[in-house]
Amino acid sequence: MSKKSADQIIEKYQRGVAGAAGDYAAGVQAPSRPWAAATQAGAKRWASGVQKAIQENTFQKGVSKAGDAKWQENALNKGAQRYAAAAGEAATEYAKVAGQVMSAAASAQSAVANMPDETLDQRIARSAAAQRAVSAAWKGR
Repeated sequence: MSKKSADQIIEKYQRGVAGAAGDYAAGVQAPSRPWAAATQAGAKRWASGVQKAIQENTFQKGVSKAGDAKWQENALNKGAQRYAAAAGEAATEYAKVAGQVMSAAASAQSAVANMPDETLDQRIARSAAAQRAVSAAWKGR
């Protein structure tokens, strides 16, 4: 049995991934069970896995193993290009959230518009009223 070189293994992997794009899309379009239901069904396993990772310090170990050099290389060679593309794709969702934030801010401004602000207690009351208005706005979204 001949051994494959690292380059051969990588090339085969890349061919397989490139050829599987159609299968990936087909699986997303017609999953064997709904994503949300399957994800919710796995919530306890996820939480258990997170707790185990916390107990075993696997996050910290992974960060230490990768180090700054790997993070920086991946961030520059992958992240920069993906970040710009993702920003355009996310603009619609970002606009929805920005609208909600602006609406909550307007609610806060409206709530305190006629309140006095001369004393410390009055300013505290204004702050509390603004916070309540923002909280109510977020509850309603």
